[in-house]
Amino acid sequence: AGPGDLHMYSSDTCTTCIDARRWFQRYEVPFTECSIERDPQCRAKFDALRAFGTPIIVVRDLPILGFDPDRVLETLQAAR
Repeated sequence: AGPGDLHMYSSDTCTTCIDARRWFQRYEVPFTECSIERDPQCRAKFDALRAFGTPIIVVRDLPILGFDPDRVLETLQAAR
């Protein structure tokens, strides 16, 4: 993954978001993140995705609901 390939929409009470963040940091995977509870622009983009929960991890413009490291890696490889 390169800069800009991964973006996570998270919420402050989401334990899966914490797990995803820790995994990205542990394996030094570059990602950006915004909180739907603290950032109105982030909330608007999250709402536009019509997601019903967090995290939403956008991998090269492809949204994934939840966090599954294997799915993130597979999506990265498929979206080259």
